[in-house]
Amino acid sequence: MSVEANIIIREKRAVLLVPAEAIRNAGGKASVFTVENGKLKQMPVETGIRGSRLVEVTSGLAEGGVVASPVKAEFRDGQSVRIAR
Repeated sequence: MSVEANIIIREKRAVLLVPAEAIRNAGGKASVFTVENGKLKQMPVETGIRGSRLVEVTSGLAEGGVVASPVKAEFRDGQSVRIAR
């Protein structure tokens, strides 16, 4: 038997959120891959509050963009992709 509990210690409204599995952390730097014109573009981001499923992005990403998720080890900047809807 297992139990999951979420303890809310801080809350913000009207923030930009991305799935936690869309964030790539390497060398202490966070980034996401966006999709622009059928190609991946790695964007460095600053993150804020982290939840179990979503992460706040405080800078480096604009609202309304397409974020590749989950991020894969083989993703490379400029790689061609197709969006599955």
